[in-house]
Amino acid sequence: MSATTLLDQAAYVQRERQAAYGDADKAMAAIAARWSLTLGHYDETVMLYTFVRAGDTLDLHTHAFMHRAMIPAGSRFEWFGKINRGEVEGPHVLTFPAGVPHGMRALNDGACCFVVMPSVDSFTPMVR
Repeated sequence: MSATTLLDQAAYVQRERQAAYGDADKAMAAIAARWSLTLGHYDETVMLYTFVRAGDTLDLHTHAFMHRAMIPAGSRFEWFGKINRGEVEGPHVLTFPAGVPHGMRALNDGACCFVVMPSVDSFTPMVR
């Protein structure tokens, strides 16, 4: 499955679930409070991160493995490292190399991203 196909499918699922269950802030408060949900566990694990409000931040951290953040249409983020920073709007894929400090800040309410990482290292603690 290509990144574009996955992002298109994710956008479709979001629309369908919003229509069926209403506002995610209310219908999924427990998930939104902890920001993440595991969507799959194969060779790679996909985690969905939902940022409830613009300005919500995933602080600067580092992983021992490379991973990708797939930003679906309708979501906007500022990504940042120790030196560089930039803004992205979905659909877009960011790649974070192993050992490189990075973080993300939502630029709109309800922004989300799918983080794809190796399953063998999925639960490796982040180093802040």
